[in-house]
Amino acid sequence: MSEPVESGSPNLVRHSIWLNCPQVGPEYTASVAQPSIDVASLQPFCRVLRFAPGDILRQEGQHCADTYLIIDGSVTVARKTKRSPEIVVAETGSPIGEIEFIQGTSAIATVTARTETSVLVLDARTVAHLEQKQPALAAHLLHQLTIAAD
Repeated sequence: MSEPVESGSPNLVRHSIWLNCPQVGPEYTASVAQPSIDVASLQPFCRVLRFAPGDILRQEGQHCADTYLIIDGSVTVARKTKRSPEIVVAETGSPIGEIEFIQGTSAIATVTARTETSVLVLDARTVAHLEQKQPALAAHLLHQLTIAAD
């Protein structure tokens, strides 16, 4: 497994999440609406990390003091539920770890890169800097992260 490395300016294409419903069958997928986060406006304020396929971005139970926004690639979000595992595929524009970032809790799922994946890193220091330089963008970001975490 390779280590994430910082990167230049990745492409911004689309954003969506698909839910794999094991009780119906692996071929069934449903689109789930995602919040509108302007990743391009955030990029000048954030570090960029790259992950290779198979790299773990988040481990269930791990405490992380940041959240990621996918700017390129896709990840699998695996969360154990009482009935069966829940598998979600998140792609460009999707936040990763927003619930834990907002609530200050440990990761509730394991997130693994499916493809080469680039993410923006948002932590408290970045958000504070964003609030000083672009308060409207910071407010919109936090609002959208709250919606995603709900």
